[in-house]
Amino acid sequence: EARGGLVATLTAIRTALQTRLKSINGLQVYSRWPANVNVPCVIIRRGVTEPEQNLGTGTITKYMFELYVLASLSGGYEQGQDNIDPYLATSSTGGIYGAINADRTLGGVVAATFVKSFNEDDQLEFSENITYQSFKADVEC
Repeated sequence: EARGGLVATLTAIRTALQTRLKSINGLQVYSRWPANVNVPCVIIRRGVTEPEQNLGTGTITKYMFELYVLASLSGGYEQGQDNIDPYLATSSTGGIYGAINADRTLGGVVAATFVKSFNEDDQLEFSENITYQSFKADVEC
């Protein structure tokens, strides 16, 4: 969220999110929807953008991002869920929450970033008809 004189561009926020998520060991990070993926990975996708959040003055813009985390289904669905679980951790290390919470300003690019929710596990079919275990995290800046 651009507050207190911060005016962050969409590109700057996306890049800062990518930098924070790269702190998760072994996780490939894509800042945009790629043609192909290497798992485990997270894909940053812009969600809803809400300009004019300050009584019509346009001084605050709220950006929402959807973080799609994908992991291998090798070994079946139960193994796929086990492969995804570490990224759901709400501890200080290893997961999406911990990586973002370690610097909620994303290096000073935004005033604050919040992991709003983790959506249910699902299977996501990607390019070349390959299916991955996945979940979506909703993040607000």
